[in-house]
Amino acid sequence: MLIHCLGISHHTANVDLRELLAFNEDTLRSTLNKFCGENETSRSIGSICEMVILSTCNRVEIYAVADELIFDALEGIFLNRSKLTFEEIRPALYRLAGEQAIAHLFKVAAGLDSMVLGEPQILGQISDAFEIAHSVNTSGKILSRLFQMATHSGKRARTETAIGHNATSVPSLAVRRATKAISNLEKAKIVLLGAGEMTELAVEALHKRGAINFHFISRTLSHAQKLADRWQGEADRLETLPLALRRADILITSSNSSHILVDRQMVAEAMDTRPNRPMNIVDIAVPRDVATEVGEFPGVQLYDIDNLKQGVEESLEARRREVPKVEAILIEEQSKFMDYLASLDVIPVIIEMRAQAENIRKAELEKVFRRLPDLTRKEQEGIATLTQSIVKKMLHSPTTRLRASSIEPESDQLANAARALFGLDNPRNSINGSEND
Repeated sequence: MLIHCLGISHHTANVDLRELLAFNEDTLRSTLNKFCGENETSRSIGSICEMVILSTCNRVEIYAVADELIFDALEGIFLNRSKLTFEEIRPALYRLAGEQAIAHLFKVAAGLDSMVLGEPQILGQISDAFEIAHSVNTSGKILSRLFQMATHSGKRARTETAIGHNATSVPSLAVRRATKAISNLEKAKIVLLGAGEMTELAVEALHKRGAINFHFISRTLSHAQKLADRWQGEADRLETLPLALRRADILITSSNSSHILVDRQMVAEAMDTRPNRPMNIVDIAVPRDVATEVGEFPGVQLYDIDNLKQGVEESLEARRREVPKVEAILIEEQSKFMDYLASLDVIPVIIEMRAQAENIRKAELEKVFRRLPDLTRKEQEGIATLTQSIVKKMLHSPTTRLRASSIEPESDQLANAARALFGLDNPRNSINGSEND
């Protein structure tokens, strides 16, 4: 089975393209079911047997397991999602298979591929992507183990090195941009659109800088209210956004909407009610929440996720020095996963060998006990223990060799040889064993 990764990221595509390919939770579930479920469409693709989709503000990656290269089918998922042509998408795509795909996910989990080196949010996003795939039964034993081990390696990187110390996250960069021109943040009116993790992180960063006037807006009022209760702010539904903008000094948006929520007309009407009072808007949502033409208004300063890159270089040097330590951890964890993949060839053979031997042992014992009916129970138990010991010692050498071969290139050849030598493909051998000997 071959592990694939097809994706785009902030390294290969701007936010205009990334937002066209981005998934929210609903579209993630429907896409996974469509292309890797049990319906007619997914059966027509055939060879895709596992799939997880990771979609964040900085990357969209499809991880899949198949018995052949299936990048064309995976590209079709992006085409179906975006309605773009191959020519428009392909230059931005990277295609990784086998060990390259595995190494890439481990690197992503450790924060080495993030826009902000070492940022912590990606670990939660990887876990969320896996949980969604698991909930719709598209992550099998290979991707389940891969994502679990990648998450473990990311946690190790952050606890055993300083890669995450003083990390500048996307929300903290957003806050830095939004507050740059605000002289008295304590009096500033701050509207936050969205009620997810990015909003919470942004509020924490704002509060540390002295902000206290928060207005949370979300499609689901209870989500906004939860944040408002925690930070002594206001909470409202999305419908109230036009009114909230009239008194906002700062707007930070990070919703999971699939379409624009703040358009030119909405901002124009808000600015007409507040002449000579500027508004700073930072849109860290992908797809974007704010129309790009909003930034053309006098008095409005608009930043999107790509604009924040300008602040990434600050305070990175200390974290860069930790990269070799993180890479050493990743090599160790990747090696463990490769050992696991290799063991998939030999473990079933070892299990079948032991089952065959146990069936033979039990069958021979029954024959002996029938021929020697006068044996006491203690004598029968002694003979049974002796046969168990003999079988265990006889299988010790071949099973040890098979286990050791699991990390070698010829593991599949040895597994096939053992299967043939022990006659494991013949059901009669596993039951009757040496009955005719």
